[in-house]
Amino acid sequence: MSTSITPLLESLWNGRHGDSLDDTLKVYDKLNTLITENHIEELKAFVNKNGIGFWLSELITVTVLETGGSNLLPFGLEVLYRHSLEDHDSDALATTLIGTVEAEPEQSKVILEEISNSGAQHLHEDALWLLDFC
Repeated sequence: MSTSITPLLESLWNGRHGDSLDDTLKVYDKLNTLITENHIEELKAFVNKNGIGFWLSELITVTVLETGGSNLLPFGLEVLYRHSLEDHDSDALATTLIGTVEAEPEQSKVILEEISNSGAQHLHEDALWLLDFC
């Protein structure tokens, strides 16, 4: 049975960690020590909440990718796309996407080819970009 991460996510959401970046990162670091693949769906739902904010969305998405690997490339690309619509650079997310692809090149290639050949035009360009790292 996995440990509940809900209180930590609620703390990040509600800002009960204080106003400082250091306090936020302490909560995030604690969260990272508890996360397993069993938490992926809860983390994805958290990232998809309205109003979560770019910075927290990127931070949690990086964790999702690092925990779940290449199977979560479609999710990572969706978040990258949403961030681009808001003119965010998403450097940490882009670096993590590259690292995920490089760590699992064969599986990533299959997933990225499926994305680039699907009707998801908004993900097509980024999927092709990541294929260069397979």
